[in-house]
Amino acid sequence: MRYDIIAIDLDDVIINSSPIVAAHYNKTYGTKVSLRDMYSENLDAWGVTDRNISIERVEKFLATEEFLSIAPSQGVISTIAMLSRKYELHVVTGRSYLIEAKTRGHIEKYFPKIFKSVEFTNLYTHKKRNKADVCRAIGAGLLIADHLG
Repeated sequence: MRYDIIAIDLDDVIINSSPIVAAHYNKTYGTKVSLRDMYSENLDAWGVTDRNISIERVEKFLATEEFLSIAPSQGVISTIAMLSRKYELHVVTGRSYLIEAKTRGHIEKYFPKIFKSVEFTNLYTHKKRNKADVCRAIGAGLLIADHLG
């Protein structure tokens, strides 16, 4: 573990995604998903009887141009640029491999050649990886995240 290697979560750290995902989901499916529901098992909030349905719906939205047009704030962009001058940076995201190509393209659009790697932990699949294990594997001494899943 090295403290000059930093792992940074993507959703709700680099990109303020949860409010946008919840708003889209509610508008599209007539639900009332709140921010506290984003990582919950409350299927009633998501308007489904099977968790996989809500996961598929969210991942479908994450791959759209509407979602991919969401830019990180200028403060995030400049902070990550500043950190990259002193630290080796990696993205460690709970996103699925199913949207890997689009996610990588979105990151590269705003942070060209900044991140050494982009690690997908598949938070909502049976092939889930633990962020702590990923951080150990890449040697990161620090993880900046909003959710440890």
